[in-house]
Amino acid sequence: ARKLALVQKGLVASMHLAQAAHAFDHSYRLDYFKLLEYLAMDGPVARAVVFGSTAVQDSPVWKHAEEAGWEVFSFERNFKKKEKKIDIAVATEMLVDAFKLVYKRQDQIVLVAGDSDYLPAVFRLTEEGFVVLVYFWGQAAHELKQAATDFVTMDPWLADLELL
Repeated sequence: ARKLALVQKGLVASMHLAQAAHAFDHSYRLDYFKLLEYLAMDGPVARAVVFGSTAVQDSPVWKHAEEAGWEVFSFERNFKKKEKKIDIAVATEMLVDAFKLVYKRQDQIVLVAGDSDYLPAVFRLTEEGFVVLVYFWGQAAHELKQAATDFVTMDPWLADLELL
């Protein structure tokens, strides 16, 4: 979202350039209340989970997400300040929920991510007959878009999802 915000504000010419430069709009903040409302447009959300990393457990971002109704899984960064454990935690929770909580004929699994690391989990779930929707910004991995039952770009909603 922070890269897309740069592009939409005209501060960077393209997503490709923003990604190559590792550039972010640090003023953009995602509103987890609005995101949950957006995801619930087609029906109620049974479980909303957000994963991330932080150096401080009581980060305001995670507090905001919890207040909005999200279950928060936050992991400490490694000694090099890199995120670790997140992708595997997301995939694990998706698979556990799918086989324990989801009714294939009526429920949908929604992944809000665009990283190709999620491809094996999404592919396997759709292969098993689950409906997996991927919501993310347009730059999501092509393979992930193809593996999902459907891909929904959130680009037009960037401004609406901003925490003001």
